[in-house]
Amino acid sequence: MKKKIQIVVGIIIGVGLLGLLFRQSDWRAVLAALRTVSPAWVVLSILVVAPVAYTRTMRWAYIIRSSQWVPLRPIFSASQIGFLAIIVLPARLGEIVRVLVLGKLAKIPFSKCVAASALDRVSDFVSLLVVIVVTLLAYRPTTDVRLPAHLLHLNNDIIISVNAIRYGELTIAATVLGMGAVLVGVFLRPKLVLRMSDLCMGIVSKRLAKSVHTFIQHFVDGLSILKSPGDMAKALFFSLATWGCYLLGITVVMAAFGVDFPWYAPFFVEVCVAAMISMPLAPGGVGQFHVGVVGALKIVLPEMDVAVAFAISLVAHVINLIPVVGFGLFCLFWEQFGLIELSRESEKSKAILATPQAPEESSGRL
Repeated sequence: MKKKIQIVVGIIIGVGLLGLLFRQSDWRAVLAALRTVSPAWVVLSILVVAPVAYTRTMRWAYIIRSSQWVPLRPIFSASQIGFLAIIVLPARLGEIVRVLVLGKLAKIPFSKCVAASALDRVSDFVSLLVVIVVTLLAYRPTTDVRLPAHLLHLNNDIIISVNAIRYGELTIAATVLGMGAVLVGVFLRPKLVLRMSDLCMGIVSKRLAKSVHTFIQHFVDGLSILKSPGDMAKALFFSLATWGCYLLGITVVMAAFGVDFPWYAPFFVEVCVAAMISMPLAPGGVGQFHVGVVGALKIVLPEMDVAVAFAISLVAHVINLIPVVGFGLFCLFWEQFGLIELSRESEKSKAILATPQAPEESSGRL
């Protein structure tokens, strides 16, 4: 029942966000903007984004193979099925699905699969930090940013001063450095970081403290399987390549609409989208993705028509989903899995993931 409620709430939020954007846009202008895009541009953008299926697989492969050799096929299948589940299932169950599929296909203990998944998420996060740093260094507005009132259905325009933006950049930069310091601390003194985390988070909420403790513990377990720093460096390379594909993809989409934009605009868009979809609300990031793209474009390019920005968000979203859905469905058929069955199994595995340390004897088999 709880999962059904999450799905319904997520769909309502996604549809509501899309409805808000539609309400602020002239749908005829959106259709007119879509008609200006040549199919060749769409094909090119898909070809640019499609390699993420390979780069994500290789990123995870170097982490997994650091401790033991595993054929590429189970890693590829688990990765693609997992990311398909992430956009379909609520509450990030796709991460658990990815772990379960890897454990079944590669015969790896469940705890080791969880650790490898945690390290994979860390490598992805580190690459996102690089994108954020580039964005902070490049985006330097000289005048106040004005968001039109009709964009958010307000009575007055929202004015963001240059000073507020600079303070915001400093805050984000400090946060990024703090996160980096935490990662280094976990690497050097994991027990100390766990004690400090329990103390600080416990002031806010015992439940939050337990969740943060579990996440850090999984990361620590992940470090224990990492036998070669060179493999982690290669994983980070493919993680950066993944973000590079997405950056190039949004660049191609914006160029397809004939938009004249500064080179850092795709970086700003990707950061905003990442922030919007960080909370697993609507399936597939519907609504959240589009608000992130439209909001970012209106900040970087204030003169851009909302209809054009909305059209760009629609095309970019579809292009990002095509490889995930295509490869995910192919791997489901290839490995003869059912997404509903995997969803049920992932619900059962939540209890294992909720413990600070998953038991080694659990195989993660379906």
